[in-house]
Amino acid sequence: MPVRKPARQVRSLSFESFGVRFRIHSESSQLIERTRERLALVFGSLIRFRELRNCEQVFHIELSGDREIEVFDVQTGIRHPLEYESFDRTFESMVRNRVAEMARGHVFIHAGAVTIEGRAIILPGRSFAGKTTLVKALVERGAVYYSDDFAVLDPEGRVLPFPKPLSVRRPDGEREYVDVEAKALGAAAGRDPASCGLVFLSQYDEKARWAPLTLSPAEGLLRLIEHTVPVRTNTEFSLKVLNKLALRAIIAESRRADADAAAIKIINYFNRLVIGLPRD
Repeated sequence: MPVRKPARQVRSLSFESFGVRFRIHSESSQLIERTRERLALVFGSLIRFRELRNCEQVFHIELSGDREIEVFDVQTGIRHPLEYESFDRTFESMVRNRVAEMARGHVFIHAGAVTIEGRAIILPGRSFAGKTTLVKALVERGAVYYSDDFAVLDPEGRVLPFPKPLSVRRPDGEREYVDVEAKALGAAAGRDPASCGLVFLSQYDEKARWAPLTLSPAEGLLRLIEHTVPVRTNTEFSLKVLNKLALRAIIAESRRADADAAAIKIINYFNRLVIGLPRD
């Protein structure tokens, strides 16, 4: 009789975040556990690991060669070859972006977020635009940390905590990043929804002169749309929430120099805004 090969042991992990359901399959229990640990670190209480059916987001992850892991995204049919060393961070980012795009009842904006005296400051910006550096400078000066990547809005336009570890560039200037908890910076992490007092749009310019310009709600709404993840996949709901934010918060912009100097100016500007002094 022919000898049967042992059946492959396919393992799986399922979880949910902001109403988006995921399932991950792999023949490697090590990869499954590695993935779970990374997601738990980044999402914290915002993720629930449990057995789920009818998951709309399905991934297969497998070792491919000695130093590569292949991720197959069933929804898109795309295979992603990832470096073994950076797999954790890269795949977690893929999951985080999918949650941002598909979240139910929430709107994700590419932005850092902090609070001062219980009111939120949102700092929109694209990837590698310096959001984390500016957020870090603000929390080092007493702001409460909410996020360095996404400002998450509830249906009323309030900002919810998404306090993943800050992705801080290594001090030696390498393009690699390390995870830094807010408490390691002497900062508290937010726990409760916060109404937004200020949306501040800025772009780094080493020769910048501080000159904040207040935008109208309509102008501010258009600028926010540029940074809103689900504006194409859930347009009506996204615009409804953004409109509430634009009508209730001050939206301003200015070029900025280094993050430390900008953080001080933003805090002073915000404090004057709150107590009603001229915003200069």
